[in-house]
Amino acid sequence: MMPVHLVRIFYRYLLPFPGRAALTWRIALLSALMAVVAMVYEIPESAISCYLIIYLMKDDANENIVIAIAVSILLSLAVALIFVLTNLTINSVFLRISMIFFCSYFFVYLGAKFNVTEIGNLIALVIAFLLTLLSDAPTGELATRAILYALLMATTPMLLMIIFNLLLGKKSQNILLEKFSSRLQTAQRVLGQPIVNNKFKFKTLLRDSQGECDIHLKLVKIFHLQTKKRIEWLENANKQTLKLLALVSILPKDTTEASRKTLADYCQHILNTIDNKDLKTNIILLNDNLISKEICNALNMFANFSGNTIEKKSPLPVKNNKKIKNKPISTLAYHYFAFKVTISALICYGIYTLFDWQGIHTAMITCYVVALGTTAETIHKLTLRIFGCLVGALIGVLSAIYITPYLDSINGLFLLIFIGMLLPAWITAGSELFSYAGVQIGLAFLLTTLNGFSPSTDLVAAQDRILGILLGIAVCFVVFTVLWPVSISDTIYQKISKILNLSLDSIENEKQGQLELSNFSQLINEANQIDYNLKLVIFETKSTKLSKHDLKTIRYFVLQITQLNSLLILPIAVNKKQLYQNELASFLSNNLIDRENIANMDKLNELLHRNIISILKDI
Repeated sequence: MMPVHLVRIFYRYLLPFPGRAALTWRIALLSALMAVVAMVYEIPESAISCYLIIYLMKDDANENIVIAIAVSILLSLAVALIFVLTNLTINSVFLRISMIFFCSYFFVYLGAKFNVTEIGNLIALVIAFLLTLLSDAPTGELATRAILYALLMATTPMLLMIIFNLLLGKKSQNILLEKFSSRLQTAQRVLGQPIVNNKFKFKTLLRDSQGECDIHLKLVKIFHLQTKKRIEWLENANKQTLKLLALVSILPKDTTEASRKTLADYCQHILNTIDNKDLKTNIILLNDNLISKEICNALNMFANFSGNTIEKKSPLPVKNNKKIKNKPISTLAYHYFAFKVTISALICYGIYTLFDWQGIHTAMITCYVVALGTTAETIHKLTLRIFGCLVGALIGVLSAIYITPYLDSINGLFLLIFIGMLLPAWITAGSELFSYAGVQIGLAFLLTTLNGFSPSTDLVAAQDRILGILLGIAVCFVVFTVLWPVSISDTIYQKISKILNLSLDSIENEKQGQLELSNFSQLINEANQIDYNLKLVIFETKSTKLSKHDLKTIRYFVLQITQLNSLLILPIAVNKKQLYQNELASFLSNNLIDRENIANMDKLNELLHRNIISILKDI
């Protein structure tokens, strides 16, 4: 049964969705262009250059440009630091190892501390790896040349990414329109279904992260990609479609079939005309119940936006002193993480230096690439790296045996890389749960195909690099499960505390006569992150793993608290006390979470009853 279940899961995550094919061909095409540029201009380690593309490329052209510029600046600063360190350490092995340790520790710590782990790890990797190459550079001149080549290897794909996205990238405003259409389609599908006893799960209605829409909208504003009027239209569409899904999730069971059909047909009508910048439709009115009336209002405001429906008043300060005390993450946790990453990298460096086997230097790179804050996240990434490494190596070996020997032009290489990168790019463009497997398939394929300045048929070099990846995986697994293992449950409970505090803030805002969606939007983002983290629990070790009861309780908790907050989207004039109390009574009748860093069940019940209900009296 288990293999069949896994096949179904993989199949579901491989299914197409809007935008996936577009990102796939863009990644494959840009990788092929990078490979050709590297071959023509003899840029070393072209596989790593292509890897940076598949690792960093997003669907939003403007986001890619920002990322490429930021990475280029950071890597340039890192290389400038390496020049200073090179002069200090080129003649001393002890100083070199010390600098590798302290620089790696420092940048990994900073990345974890400021929640930019991947950037911190990347800078630490560049500095540490380049310093390890000094043993092969007996003179300062050769070391300088090697460092400059490394900078060229890293910045060339960033330059290509900028040019490519300016010419062929997908614009932020187009992505927003796709997401709004997807929300309308979801609402239409749910409204068109018959009422069932169980409520629709909120995560199915908001499966796309609201945070992504917020990022795309910010980019449109920053780059002034649309007129002021059109930007206001996009802001309103973002607000109304989010509101629409929230209201649909709490639509009463006694809503008549005629009303549901009317709303579903209206969603379809808007979908048919959404590309029209002067979108205007007939206004519909329903009085079946309060929720259906508000769904009607949201659709009317979306379809007939006049430019003056967005309130521009400043947010009122939230005076909520009833916050849930959340146990802060100890600073020691960041130090432990930095130490584990650094010691793993140095162990790998020591192994391939001791055996004089430089071909497996990918072991050190692996330690920085797969390391994440919790044990579950790290093991999850290690698992995807193993799977991707083996699949990518198989594709690369078959290409090296049956295709590469017959390539006689740069055009053939271009086609080989483009076709070979389609599968990994497709996986990378999919769910976050499996996307890293696509990155690793692409890297393993490139490592076996590109070696030197021409298509490679040397399987020995490819074999060494794959073995290096497997060595790095083994070392990371041992270090992260033995030294201070960190449970992902700590992250989950931190986010639950934040969700409860956002709920209290939303109610306090209503008490002050303020109706806005920012807290609700943040709550949705946190709920999506909890849902993702719960899927990683299976990768926990026995000492840190949550029980099935805990998992069930957390899922129910997040679903219920999100639906409770959906009620707050109703107009301020509506008395929501009874509605909220009915939902809350059902919520509190179930076993809640007993966890030190939130509150035990009695305290949580008391907090919800005393704070939320008392505030509702004044709404």
